[in-house]
Amino acid sequence: MWYENLSGLRQQSIAVKFLAVFAVSIGLPFLAIAYWIAPCSKLGRTLRSPFMKFVAHAVSFTIFLGLLVVNASDRFEGVKTLPNETFTDYPKQIFRVKTTQFSWTEMLIMKWVLGMIWSECKEIWEEGPREYVLHLWNLLDFGMLSIFVASFTARFMAFLKASEAQLYVDQHVQDNTLHNVSLPPEVAYFTYARDKWWPSDPQIISEGLYAIAVVLSFSRIAYILPANESFGPLQISLGRTVKDIFKFMVIFIMVFVAFMIGMFNLYSYYRGAKYNPAFTTVEESFKTLFWSIFGLSEVISVVLKYDHKFIENIGYVLYGVYNVTMVVVLLNMLIAMINNSYQEIE
Repeated sequence: MWYENLSGLRQQSIAVKFLAVFAVSIGLPFLAIAYWIAPCSKLGRTLRSPFMKFVAHAVSFTIFLGLLVVNASDRFEGVKTLPNETFTDYPKQIFRVKTTQFSWTEMLIMKWVLGMIWSECKEIWEEGPREYVLHLWNLLDFGMLSIFVASFTARFMAFLKASEAQLYVDQHVQDNTLHNVSLPPEVAYFTYARDKWWPSDPQIISEGLYAIAVVLSFSRIAYILPANESFGPLQISLGRTVKDIFKFMVIFIMVFVAFMIGMFNLYSYYRGAKYNPAFTTVEESFKTLFWSIFGLSEVISVVLKYDHKFIENIGYVLYGVYNVTMVVVLLNMLIAMINNSYQEIE
């Protein structure tokens, strides 16, 4: 069934199979066009075989991941422009017009994303929405594509706003440079360096969403691994241990929230009266307790500048009990559960 219409390939060596995969990789665009023209021909039937489908989809997705890497390659050694610096191609150009333009790799990534969206739409149409959402891989794909679309939409909105600012400059500024020109605030904003951008700037939102989408894209490689007889069982075993992790998370969240609220209530009145801001806000309380699981928080987090020993001693006790409960007991229990489940599944 796997080598349908390619029965001769099954008996071939690994080298011949590799050459077949390489040939499909090189000729994928032409094979796709040929399939559109003559889907019922001998070539069309060959391309419909499970092996060829798998190779075509795997190659296409590998190229997509390659584009994601290439898109970041110009920053591998660090960016040349610091956050407090600007650069333009000519004196009257708005800085943000330069930074919001889409590169050729980003244009190709958008085309791949559109293709994958169309593929997901076809799958929903053929299987129905209810069957579609029952498969976790489909939810991963939907989330990844949705975040890509949101990222590129935010980037495009930033580009439109910067283009409007550039149009204002071209129409109203007579000088050859923008250094000594007084611009309206909504136009001047797009000339600022990155360190002066608003936290809610569409370009900043776009970059954050894009980073999440890239991580989800690479995690999709796991969808291909079960085809390999070595990696497939390992991935299936790891996937099933996730159930144990979810069971553990119920106890973990209960203990974590209890100590987070308790430590916040204890130290919320001492903001500015501690050697660090730990536990003075809910956010700081969350960060301190979370990173203490990995040994990245300090005992000084519970020390006060004032001589309030009663509060300080309670902080020491609660923080110590938290570390013993979470790190010594619960984390080791989780490791034991995962090890036991893995042995059973194996």
